[in-house]
Parts: sequence; C-alpha cells; structure tokens
Amino acid sequence: PVAVVITLEVGGLRQTVVGEAARPEDALQLDASAARGTRLDIPVRELPASLTVITQDLMQERGINNATDATELAPGVTTFTVSGSIPRINVRGFSCTSGAVSVSCDGICQNTLPQSARPLDAFLLERVEVLKGPASLMSGEGAIGASINYVTKEPRRNLEVDTLASFGSFDKYRAGLGISVPITSTLAGRIDYSHTDGGGYVDRTGDKMQSAAASLRWTPHPSTSLKGSAVYTRDH
Repeated sequence: PVAVVITLEVGGLRQTVVGEAARPEDALQLDASAARGTRLDIPVRELPASLTVITQDLMQERGINNATDATELAPGVTTFTVSGSIPRINVRGFSCTSGAVSVSCDGICQNTLPQSARPLDAFLLERVEVLKGPASLMSGEGAIGASINYVTKEPRRNLEVDTLASFGSFDKYRAGLGISVPITSTLAGRIDYSHTDGGGYVDRTGDKMQSAAASLRWTPHPSTSLKGSAVYTRDH
C-alpha cells in the first residue's frame, strides 16, 4: 500500500453584499420649511420657537376628520365644542374666546373663533402649523397663547389625484377626492371635495359635512407666485 497526501489550496473568494433600507420618516419634520412660522424659508430645527407641524399623513394615520381634532395632536393643545358644534381651542392656559389664540388659513388671519367658526374637513389640508407663544408680529393680533395656521393643499405642476375612503361604526363613512391639474407652464389648478356622514351611539347625534376647496396658483417667476382659493363647507 502507498499513502498519498494531497493538499488543495483554496482560491480567493469574493462576496458582494447589497443592503437596502428605507429611510425612516422624520416624525418631527425638523427639515420641513418653517415659512408659515417665520415668513422665512428656514428649517423647523433652526426656528427659535415652539412650532408643531401636523402633516396630512399623520392625520390619516390617526383617523382625524376635521381641523379641530388635527390641532389637538399638538402638545399642550386642548379643544372642545359648545352648542352648535362651534370649536374652542385652549393653549397653555389661554383660550381663543379671549383672542389669545389666533387662527389663520394659508397665513391669512381669520375671524375670532367665538364669532364665526365651523369645523373644516382635514382632507382639504396639507398640514396644520401650531406656533406657541406670543405671535402678534405674525398674525397682526395680540395672540399671546398660540397662532394656528391651516395650510390648504397646493396646486401642483404635475397631474395628481388624491382619494380617501373610510368606514366606521354606526354607519359612518367618509370619502374624498382631490385633483391637481397643470393648466399652462406657469398656471396650475386644484379642486378637492369631501363628504362625511354617520351616526353615533346616542340618538339624534349624527353629523353630516360636505366640504369643497378650489385654488389657482400662478408662478410667473420661480421666486414669485400668486394663489387664489375658495373654501365651501356645509355641516349639519
């Protein structure tokens, strides 16, 4: 018998590993623009004030139906309704009934809530901004509690379609449709419509709300834009 020992050398190995991961969503929106809170296009992280940005994605995730409930997602903000479903907002001990909390829509100050205020469907909004602290220089009023700004959806230069459908207990349902259409290279239009209907566990407490918003945005120059919008709401 003959014993033969053979040693095999292992050749060079090369292995390639590709890892893919989705970027986590910034829940605090620190890189979002704080233009509504400062009139300057700076990130939220550089704003020397307490600003909370509530996005449309967060509203849908929490099942928010109207702007009043969306405002309550901000820390330190409480809301309630009185007769006629007129909303009230309290921030840091200050109430909207005394004018200490101002409400704006697209940066334009609205009337005080006790005089004229109705629920606004959250489907029409792109985000809600809550700026806490004295904001008299921002809105023109002595709002020492907070300044709340409802930002409606903007017309886009590309064709976009938004849809929403939800169903709940007591025959409650909610549907929405939004379309943004580029008309010319500098002009874009948008229209949104939502309908909410349903009852509750108490008799004669059902609610129905229809909301519509239309807007035009003209951008003659990259640094100049003009927007006109109208909002119609009917609630029962």
